[in-house]
Order: sequence, then structure tokens, then C-alpha cells
Amino acid sequence: MIRNIVFDVGSVLVRVRPEEAMTDLGFDKAKAEETVRATLGNPIWRELDRGVMKKEDVLAAIKEGHPSSVQDGIDFFFEKAVWNFVKPFPYSRIWLSSLRERGYKVFLLSNYPAWLWSVNEQNAFDFLDCIDGKVVSGFEQVIKPDPAIYQLLLSRYSLLAPECVFLDDVEENVAGARREGFSGIVFRSYEQASAELEELLKA
Repeated sequence: MIRNIVFDVGSVLVRVRPEEAMTDLGFDKAKAEETVRATLGNPIWRELDRGVMKKEDVLAAIKEGHPSSVQDGIDFFFEKAVWNFVKPFPYSRIWLSSLRERGYKVFLLSNYPAWLWSVNEQNAFDFLDCIDGKVVSGFEQVIKPDPAIYQLLLSRYSLLAPECVFLDDVEENVAGARREGFSGIVFRSYEQASAELEELLKA
């Protein structure tokens, strides 16, 4: 029986909108896209999720090799655009709250940089009072789909894997959860994922 519902955050509960964040703050579309390719498109961004390298070291590595015009955009992205980086989906708070009202425990398990989480929880995560706990990679220095991050969630909150279902938009991360004994749903849309979740909860 499923008792615990575990959600990823990015692209599941919040819309990730880096280009829009840049254009909202005055960058033209081409410059915004160039900046996002240089930041989020850089493999070293994953080290921010992992939380082992310092933000300043990752920033320096991202800027390396780019002309000053691009470096200025990268600095702006890290300092300003992150405040508008994500927006909660309209369904998120309602979905989590309704599940808790039905007696389920709700948890977050997210690959997310610690510094960015600290920014976004102030202005974008309007659902944190609807959860029973969270594991965020940047604070724990381990990322999905490493088995350790799923086990950390289970041990921290005294959960049993067969009583958990995990929803994530990255198939690899869902597969990782399944290997640890969770049920899993690959999130493609709210309509699809909520329907699959309800079928699972009925079983």
C-alpha cells in the first residue's frame, strides 16, 4: 500500500524558465539563450546540484573561455535572474495539499543547488507548508540517481520503500528509485502523472 508520495521539484512542481527570467529583466532573446547555454547547458552546472564545489568556483569555471560580453550575462544570471528562475505551476500547492488531506505523507526529493534553493524558497516555492519533509541534493552532496539519496530519504523519515511512489520528469531518476524499491512514475504532464498516481493509489 502506498502511504508516501515523493515529488521531484523542477519541471514537476515548478516551471523552469531561465530564458524568460533573462528577457523579463531586459536581455534580448538571443543574449538570453546564449547565457542559458553557457550556464545550465554547461555540464559543470551539475556540480552545483551535487553541492561539493563552491558556487564561486563553478561560476569561474563556467565563465572560462567565454568573451566578456557573455561573462557579463553569466554574472547577471547568477546574481539577478535566479530570483525569477522558476515559477510554481498553478496545480502544485492544490495537488500536494489534497494528497495530505487524504492521509498521504508528501515529500520532496530534488537535485537542486543549495544556494539556488535558498533563493527560490523565498519567492517560488509556495507549497513548502504542504510537505512532510525533503531531501535536496545540494545540501546533502549527493544527487539522483545515486542510490544513497533515495536511502537518505527513507532513513531520515523512517519510510519503507514499498510504501513510497516517486514522481520525476527524468526517467533515469525514476529508474533509480525503482531499483531501491519505490514505485515510480515518469512525469510528463500533470494530467498524465496525476492519473497514473490515482490508478496506483487505488491498487
